[in-house]
Amino acid sequence: MNLNKDDGNYLLDFYGELLTERQREVLSYYLYDDCSMSEIADNLDISKTAVSDIINRAYKQLLEYEDKLKMYEDYKARRSLYQSLKELNDPRVDDYIMNLEKIDNHS
Repeated sequence: MNLNKDDGNYLLDFYGELLTERQREVLSYYLYDDCSMSEIADNLDISKTAVSDIINRAYKQLLEYEDKLKMYEDYKARRSLYQSLKELNDPRVDDYIMNLEKIDNHS
């Protein structure tokens, strides 16, 4: 998987609790708050190199978790099927769509 910030956001949502507190903190600044590495380094009083290392190691771990568990891949497949159902505009599938929306709102 080529990891962009959107993918990183989802992977952090799915697997963030499996990272160290420091990795979560740095990735949260980087992905959610869109901070630069220099800003993160200043906020956490660590070097820019340390920030880069933490981000790279955390990304690697997130990708390893995804490779084994496939939660993000499954999520994208479900979203694609859900969109296809919505586009049918068929009243017979409205209950299925409503149930999928309930499931998504609990995730």
